[in-house]
Amino acid sequence: MPETCGGPGPLFQRRTNVRIVFRAFTYRLSPTVRQDQALTRSMCLQCELCNAALEEQKMTHDWLKAGVSTVKVPSKLDQFRTLTGLRELRPELRPFGITVCRGTLTRLDEAFRGFFRRVQAGQEPRYPRFRSAKRFDSLSWCDLRAGGSTSRTAGSTYKASGT
Repeated sequence: MPETCGGPGPLFQRRTNVRIVFRAFTYRLSPTVRQDQALTRSMCLQCELCNAALEEQKMTHDWLKAGVSTVKVPSKLDQFRTLTGLRELRPELRPFGITVCRGTLTRLDEAFRGFFRRVQAGQEPRYPRFRSAKRFDSLSWCDLRAGGSTSRTAGSTYKASGT
C-alpha cells in the first residue's frame, strides 16, 4: 500500500523509494487567426483518430465475442504501429507530428485501463465514449526529455507547421 508523502492525496505516492508525480498544466492561449485554425484542425483530426481507435477496439472485441474473427483486440502499441501507415494515407496528420497522435492513443488507453479497473473493483464501469469535436478540448504528448513516460508536462510546447 503506497503511503502519501508531503503532497495532496494520491498525486504524490512513495513506493519503495520511487516518487511518482503526475503533472497537468493548463495554459491560456491567445493564438492568431492562422494558429487558431491550425489548432482547431488538429483537435478535429485528433478527435477523429481517437474515435477511430475506439471503434477499432470495440468492433474487434464484438467480432471476437461473436466468433467472426480470431484477431486479438489491438493494444496501445499495436495502434502506435498503425500510425506509420496512417501518415501516408492521411497526409493532413503530418504537420502535427506523430507524437501528438501517440498522446491521443495513450489517453484512450488510460480510459480503457480505468474502465477495466472499475469493472474489477465492482464500481460503475463507464465504457469510453465516442466524442464529438466540440467535446475534444485538449492535446497531450510525451515529453521526451522526461524519459518519454509523462504527458502534458512543463516545457512541452506545441508548434504546428506553418503557424
